[in-house]
Amino acid sequence: MNQGCFLRLFSALLIMVMAGCIQTPADPDPNLLAACIPGQTEVCACTDGSRGAQQCESDKTFASCVCETPQPTDAGTSASIPDAGTSTIPSNRCVPGRSIECACSDGRTGAQVCSTDGIYGDCSCTGGMMPTEDAGAPSAMDAGMTDAGQMMTPDAGFNGNCPPRFTGANCDQCIGNYTGPTCSSCKPGFTGLACDQCADPRFSGALCNECTDTNVTGANCDQWGFQKVATGYDHVCGIKLDGEILCWGQNHLGQGTAPVGQFMDVTAGANFTCGMRMNGFVECWGDNNGSQATPPAMTAFSTFAAPRSFTVGNICGVLATGEIDCWGDFQLGIIPMGSDFVEVGTGDLHQCARKTDGTVVCWGSASGGSNLPSMDTFTKISTYESGNCGVTSAGRVKCWGNPGYFNNIASDGVDQFNPVGGTNFIDVSIGDLHACAIRSDNSLVCWGQHQLGQTTVPSGQYQSVNVSQNYTCAIQLDDSVKCWGVGTVNQTNPPQP
Repeated sequence: MNQGCFLRLFSALLIMVMAGCIQTPADPDPNLLAACIPGQTEVCACTDGSRGAQQCESDKTFASCVCETPQPTDAGTSASIPDAGTSTIPSNRCVPGRSIECACSDGRTGAQVCSTDGIYGDCSCTGGMMPTEDAGAPSAMDAGMTDAGQMMTPDAGFNGNCPPRFTGANCDQCIGNYTGPTCSSCKPGFTGLACDQCADPRFSGALCNECTDTNVTGANCDQWGFQKVATGYDHVCGIKLDGEILCWGQNHLGQGTAPVGQFMDVTAGANFTCGMRMNGFVECWGDNNGSQATPPAMTAFSTFAAPRSFTVGNICGVLATGEIDCWGDFQLGIIPMGSDFVEVGTGDLHQCARKTDGTVVCWGSASGGSNLPSMDTFTKISTYESGNCGVTSAGRVKCWGNPGYFNNIASDGVDQFNPVGGTNFIDVSIGDLHACAIRSDNSLVCWGQHQLGQTTVPSGQYQSVNVSQNYTCAIQLDDSVKCWGVGTVNQTNPPQP
């Protein structure tokens, strides 16, 4: 390049610089990188470990943290004690004037303030509050930010945001299932990093108050749930919530060995049991020396009942057509005609059936007037040996015929067929020398012979009851079963999952 060209190029460059065509980048204003909204109020951390409030000024920087009850500094301390290395806040810009919590080396909670250049200062531990939980010192957190760095939903009362896991008008309540002064522990029954898991695997649901197994019930999720139970002489069979039949008590003749599969109804005789499949067909198991465990084949029923005291006897059921059909031995009397029956009860030598209009007809042995018709209409009937009880349409309990063993008065002088008064009954069941009934408020009352504890009702609310010889079983509102009275072969001890 000759000298003339060089001079012309140098002159051109000099003119461009003077004209401002080439500029050197300037450092960004830290206050512009991290500014607050004037008038915004936000939670801040005080040096005594409590929380205060700080307001954004007109210059878009936060004023000092205002604490409700400032604590005096420690004796002999004239300045903040730097606690290097305890802050977990990244080194990027912060909002000038913002105050956050930080952890001191002695386990106390201090405060860090964002300087005017947008950088957090050292942790000030003067007068810091000692932790009250055995959960370790809390790490420094940015008020209004989650652990993942996302903004929390504003909480009324501060016009800003609460620290992670805090909520409420004063940011003094724990969110979700957290608890404790620093909201770092889980409530009883919960576990997990987010306290959103049930500590006991038996429980589930958002509140951990539901049973994981839908076939299980009870306050501790340790009881089977049942749709219906049937009491035999000294064995019990019930339909669980999943439709399977589960039996307990005596099983010397196989009366407690139920077939697999789902059922919609069950009845128990003295030493045998019958279940109704979902299609209405009946299967029986146990003692069959009187053909009582041999139901009609391929015949659909809607309900049925077996004699609970007689070792053989006659079983009767209401067909799907509304007619009555019976099987077994010792059938006495003529089965009534008609296709409007909805319920049947079976004693030792007599039966009763309820029609759609509530009237009741009985047939078989007339001992003690057990088969005499009643002038009342009923919503429920129960038959045992040579006696009957029912709930009338008016809600009263009415009984007729003889109680067990043909004794009109029980051995303790209490008349079995003199139930307590009232017009609010919904269910009744008669046994050997005692009976029980459920009121509309789901309370249960029993009367009759009580020397063996068969009328001592456990506390609770009940939906159905089934009485036998000298014990009783009933289903509570939560579908769990309670039994009481004589339990020599565990007939009063329902199995647990």
